[in-house]
Amino acid sequence: MVPICPGLSLPLGRLEGVEARGHVSLVAIAIGFGLGAFEAPPPDSLDDALFGAIAFVGGVLVHELGHALARGALGLNVRRIVLYPVGGVAECAAPAATPGHELGAALGGPLASLIAATALRLLDAPAHHVWVHATLGLGNLLPLATLDGAVILKAALSSRLGEQAATRVTAVVGQLGALGVGLAGLVSALPWVVLFGVFSFLSASAARARVGATLAGGAREGT
Repeated sequence: MVPICPGLSLPLGRLEGVEARGHVSLVAIAIGFGLGAFEAPPPDSLDDALFGAIAFVGGVLVHELGHALARGALGLNVRRIVLYPVGGVAECAAPAATPGHELGAALGGPLASLIAATALRLLDAPAHHVWVHATLGLGNLLPLATLDGAVILKAALSSRLGEQAATRVTAVVGQLGALGVGLAGLVSALPWVVLFGVFSFLSASAARARVGATLAGGAREGT
């Protein structure tokens, strides 16, 4: 996903030598979830609200740890992860060497979330806690900017089209998908879905503009 003001983050500790930080937007949304926003049931007490907020942060942490484990298995050492509401950003010592490595690292997060959702369901955990992991797992497979699905689509296309063309196609798909998400949010009267659709559309548009600028620069250099 695209980092949003990465400096606005709070330390969460270290996991297996990897520094973990939580972006302020994650903290705000976790508090909202604990208080009954985003279709979560309203809490009966302050303890319930706190537990709900921690459960939300835990869901994002499990997702990002899945990415970190996948990167480690591929030999991509992770230095720090910054957690956001829909996932996180990992700072690696080196970028993914091949589209296959990028694909494997991107799939690690959704897989970890879906395993966690299944485990919680088998343990008869509260439904809204299962929902957090299931949403992070399945939702991140959508090919929208800032989600793992966009990385997966780009990696799958890069081997055939090249990186620039794959990025451009992924950006267009992301723009169309974001419009659909925004429309669904309007029809369902869910403002947070609309806001995500707008943000995702802007992110995809920025990625498409960067590709256009790169291609234009290359054309000028070649003349």
